[in-house]
Amino acid sequence: MQAKLLTDTTMHTYHHGTMKRRRDADGSRIVLTHDHLAQRGGAERVVQTISEALGGAPIHTAVYAPDRTYESLAAHDVREMWFSKLPIIRSNHRWAFPLMAPGFSALRPHADVTIASSVGWSHGVHPSGRKVIYWHAPPRWLYQQAEYLGPKGLVPRVVSLAAPALRRWDRASARRADRHLAVSTDVANRLRRIYGVEAEVLHPPMSLHAEPEPISGLPDEFLLIVSRLMSYKNIQHVAHAMRRLPEHNLVVVGSGPYKQHLQAIAPANVHFVEGISDGQLVGLYRRCQALVAAAFEDFGLTPLEAASQGRPVVALRGGGFLDTVENGRTGVFFETLTTDAIASSIEKCLAMTWDEGLLRAHVERFSKERFTKRLVEIVKEEETFARGS
Repeated sequence: MQAKLLTDTTMHTYHHGTMKRRRDADGSRIVLTHDHLAQRGGAERVVQTISEALGGAPIHTAVYAPDRTYESLAAHDVREMWFSKLPIIRSNHRWAFPLMAPGFSALRPHADVTIASSVGWSHGVHPSGRKVIYWHAPPRWLYQQAEYLGPKGLVPRVVSLAAPALRRWDRASARRADRHLAVSTDVANRLRRIYGVEAEVLHPPMSLHAEPEPISGLPDEFLLIVSRLMSYKNIQHVAHAMRRLPEHNLVVVGSGPYKQHLQAIAPANVHFVEGISDGQLVGLYRRCQALVAAAFEDFGLTPLEAASQGRPVVALRGGGFLDTVENGRTGVFFETLTTDAIASSIEKCLAMTWDEGLLRAHVERFSKERFTKRLVEIVKEEETFARGS
């Protein structure tokens, strides 16, 4: 059920994809910011959920690429920055990185409460009222630069040169927040270490709900990876482990700059798929033997998506997976990114019997209803502070 803030917030209705805003007599407003909407991932799903929970709050973002993110975002009031339309940025949103800090610093929404959904940029916003940062992670481009941006290319060099100034900007932006929320216990710990702030853990919801749709041309039985294809996602380690498991198949769903490299190193039992619908993704989760998740994730949404279809996960022990995976009940952990560790854990998982009912029940702890209820409570509290009452 979609929660609504009633007498004390802006209400929104939609007509043919266009938002019409109705303000209450007291004129209160809520807005949402997010780094960029130029890819498909867990953060983009969460942004939609936050906007819907807050009555259709407008979303301010640096780059909006409708053709590369979820189609459903077209129904939201997305407000992009001027440089979003530049051809070079439309082709690769990473070219916008040098412009994002000044872009968000110049953004001054007139709102009682601004929710900054941030992976490192949008928390730089300067709202007129209260600022709540919902941290998906501290900025990887500052604290995990080699893994996230890679060692080569113009963008990593520019970020490296600007890193001292960007760290000052980042910490100052974080200090201006009135409240901090974190997607996981691991992210909350990192926020404490980097910024010295305490953050409430508010787990994102599992929001993948669609009727399963078929995909042809894939093996009858397979393991599954759902991920952006980037080096820090560690898919290359799983591909190497599949050489140890020639009797099994792996289907990798996703796109990204690392795809060509992964295709070059992967054995014949690894298959790549991209550009699929939510229904097809649900169908793959339902068909797969198990999900494999090898990245050090900030939250770990895909194990919940798999569990919702009664499927276990083989996951790296660490990061957000410590919150979303129960070893031996909803999945199997491996300790290191070695071929032996990954292959052995996959074999262990496939040899076990899994309780589909227990797996689906596990996901209820991460429901949209629970997330929405707590978010609405937080926003109401912040609106009270904003009004000085």
